[in-house]
Amino acid sequence: MFTKHKELYQQALVASFYPSFIYQLRRVDPKIVTALTFRPKFVSLTDIPNGKPRFDGALKNALARAGGLRPGVGLPQPPLVRDGVSAVLVHKDYLSA
Repeated sequence: MFTKHKELYQQALVASFYPSFIYQLRRVDPKIVTALTFRPKFVSLTDIPNGKPRFDGALKNALARAGGLRPGVGLPQPPLVRDGVSAVLVHKDYLSA
């Protein structure tokens, strides 16, 4: 789309919950403006308001909870820098004055 419609480079932003998607997109075209959509527990729950776990096993749930609270832990450089994120979109319920 961006190749066909050059005006998108100035008018559009591609957002995703998945840092790996942003990373791959920026590898293909680093001129695209991207945003990481962040919401705690996104990795571990399928239904955030009702707390429905994404995985059945206790170990998988524990690992998913850890990943949802601290994305990018253990990576050699900060995930936002590594993935080429231009902005971070945060759910309104996780902001304070």
